[in-house]
Amino acid sequence: MVDPAAGPRRSVLLLGYAGWDEGQLEDELGENVWLTADGDADLIFDPDYDSKWARALAGLGVDPAQLSGQSGRA
Repeated sequence: MVDPAAGPRRSVLLLGYAGWDEGQLEDELGENVWLTADGDADLIFDPDYDSKWARALAGLGVDPAQLSGQSGRA
């Protein structure tokens, strides 16, 4: 059994704002607008924030030079 008083082993505090209308995020995911990946605790909790975006893309096999501002399906 996990002791809730012990708290998490690792944590990250992030501040920001994102807002979507009802169903907007689901629609965008359905339109293939977002790159998604399974969670990777080593990446999430790594304090090297300067290279995190590039490493996340590399984990998906994505070359950032090939990204486009347009979305859709190939």
